[in-house]
Amino acid sequence: MNQSSGGSPMRVACIGGSITFGLGLPRRREQCYPARLGELLEEAHPGGYQVRNFGYCGATAGQHSNEPY
Repeated sequence: MNQSSGGSPMRVACIGGSITFGLGLPRRREQCYPARLGELLEEAHPGGYQVRNFGYCGATAGQHSNEPY
C-alpha cells in the first residue's frame, strides 16, 4: 500500500478542463478518467489512494483566457 507517513491514503488531484470533468459522458461521475484512475489504483493498492476530480469546463492553462487556472 502506498500511503504517506501518517497512514492516510495518498491524495491525487486531477486538474483539467472539460475532458477531465467528463463533459459529454452519459455517466460522467463513473466514466471520467479520474474515476477510472481511482478504480485502477484501488485494484492495485486497496485503500492506498484517494482520487478527486477538479476538472472545470472552460478552464485552460493560459493566463490570458477567460477561465485560467
